Amino acid sequence: DLEREGYTFDGWFIKGTTTKVTSGLWTIAKDVTLTASWTEMGKATITFVYADGTTDDSTQVYVNTDLTNVPNPQTKAKEGYSVDANWYLDSACTQVASFENITASMTVYAKATANTYTITYNANGGTVASATQKVVYDSNVTLAVPTRDNYTFNNWKDADGNIVTDGKWTIAKDVTLTASW
Repeated sequence: DLEREGYTFDGWFIKGTTTKVTSGLWTIAKDVTLTASWTEMGKATITFVYADGTTDDSTQVYVNTDLTNVPNPQTKAKEGYSVDANWYLDSACTQVASFENITASMTVYAKATANTYTITYNANGGTVASATQKVVYDSNVTLAVPTRDNYTFNNWKDADGNIVTDGKWTIAKDVTLTASW
C-alpha cells in the first residue's frame, strides 16, 4: 500500500485516462504508465481552552488521524485553582477528550477546581468559636466574629495589615487573620 500523509489512496490509473487498474489478471497488451490517484483528507481543528480562559493554542489534523502532540492543560494556571491533567469535551468538564481517530473539529477544555484554604484566627486577646475555618477560593465567605469583654471588634487583618472582610474569597493561600479591637 502506498501512503501519503493527509491523503487517501484511490488506486492506480492508466496515465491520461480514467481507467483504473486493479489486481488480478493482466489484460493490457501494451506498455503503460500508471499514475497514483489520491484524495486529500479533510482537516479538523482542535481548539484548546485553558483554565485561565485563553485559547491561544489550536491545531489542525487530518480527519481520521490521531493528534500526537497534545498541549498540557496545566501549563496555563488560574490563580486559586488546581488544573486537571486531562482535556474535556464539554465546558462542564465531565467527558474526557480522546485525540485518537479525530473525525471532526472540536473545542476541548481544561478543568480547574477551586482550591480550599485555611484561615487561622488569632483573636488577639478575645475568643472565637473556632480557631480555624476552611474556605474555597472564589466562594462567598462569612468570617467568624470574635468577642472580648469590654472591647468592640473592628475587623480582621492579615499579616500585612490589610483588612479582610466577608465576601468573595480571593486570597490564594492559607492565612492567619488577627482581630483588631
